[in-house]
Amino acid sequence: MVTGHPIGGDPAGGEEQARARVTQQAVALLRVDDTAASTTTPGPYHAVHVTYLEFLAIFLVPPIAALIALERRTLSSRLAWQIGAIAAVAIVYTAPWDRQLIVDHVWTYPAAQVLGGALLRVPVEEYGFYTMQVVLAGLLTAALLRHSKG
Repeated sequence: MVTGHPIGGDPAGGEEQARARVTQQAVALLRVDDTAASTTTPGPYHAVHVTYLEFLAIFLVPPIAALIALERRTLSSRLAWQIGAIAAVAIVYTAPWDRQLIVDHVWTYPAAQVLGGALLRVPVEEYGFYTMQVVLAGLLTAALLRHSKG
């Protein structure tokens, strides 16, 4: 054990204090701010200020683009129709649920984090998320099935 280290073994009781500080910091990061929906600044639970559109561009567009590039020779219009149909089902199934969560203030979308357009009170980026998740899952599933067949 390292003596004097903030989490290491401090014989003077510093170890317990350090653990208590870490626990308090973790709880503060997980706290939900109920006022976030009515303000233009994100609540304290946002560690990084990324817009929803930036999130989509960072985390969903690259893997989708990579799968399309890698599988471009085997992609078919049939697969596109299948993925499109599943995306439509995902939107119809999920949008009412998201709307209710927003109305009940379970979920909030701070104004500074979204474009501002909404359908059924759900931000347009959320519809993009539904669709892109289905596209990513569909392309990945098709690629894995194709490669597992040899």
